[in-house]
Amino acid sequence: MALAPLPLAALARSLSTHTTPGVRSGVAVGRMDCGARRRADGHGMACARGARVNTIQAITTAMNCRALGRLAGQAGARGSLAHAGGDGAKDAFARRGRAALTLLSLLLGVVSLVFSFALNDVINTFLREPSLAGVVYDAWVSREDISDSSARRTLERAPGVATIVAHTTAKVETADGKEFRVRAEEGNLAGLPFKLEAGRLINTDVEGEAMIGVGLQSWLGLSVRDMLRVTLTGKRAPVEWRIVGVYREPADNGQMASSACARCAQ
Repeated sequence: MALAPLPLAALARSLSTHTTPGVRSGVAVGRMDCGARRRADGHGMACARGARVNTIQAITTAMNCRALGRLAGQAGARGSLAHAGGDGAKDAFARRGRAALTLLSLLLGVVSLVFSFALNDVINTFLREPSLAGVVYDAWVSREDISDSSARRTLERAPGVATIVAHTTAKVETADGKEFRVRAEEGNLAGLPFKLEAGRLINTDVEGEAMIGVGLQSWLGLSVRDMLRVTLTGKRAPVEWRIVGVYREPADNGQMASSACARCAQ
């Protein structure tokens, strides 16, 4: 009850929301009381059934279970098991159904704990370093009612701004009809903490280079040094780029490319 809210709170923070405390004494006491009542009812029913069992049948069944358990214990002893291991094998075979359910319950409990702690650790890692998920900036500004020069001057005077990179997007289509978006970049990309899977960043001062997201690489089956040939939406002349890098792209399931393309910006 005390540990369960920890991974839930971490998951809520990653989704920019919050959770309410999950431990409520009244509910917990009620659940424990219901559990005790169920166990008492179960034991009562078992005792009632046991009282109606024929005595000879009960003795015969118990002897058979003990004989099977004894054989399992002897086999464990011959296999150089410790004394506790032999006793465990004997008891498990004496009540195989109950032993199987106990092992399954323990297994599920361990798996749940491991999953919860692993999930909590993964979420905290991405919260500490968002660039692992492809988020390489701390803030973005959508320019609508002001000019590009005014927006740049405002951002350059803002405290804490270390690097400014401008971009716009355009839809493109490959020769076989696959559509995705291309981001036209302008600025010093080296100032952002990109996580590259292969190759290098594009040089925004040089046209003809592109880097693709991991999702786009898997979708198109391309790699570094291959040529990416697409047609911009509304244009007839195709555009061709040489792929110089593969990076982690958080948008569109990673199915996006980045390039220094003047025609995209237009």
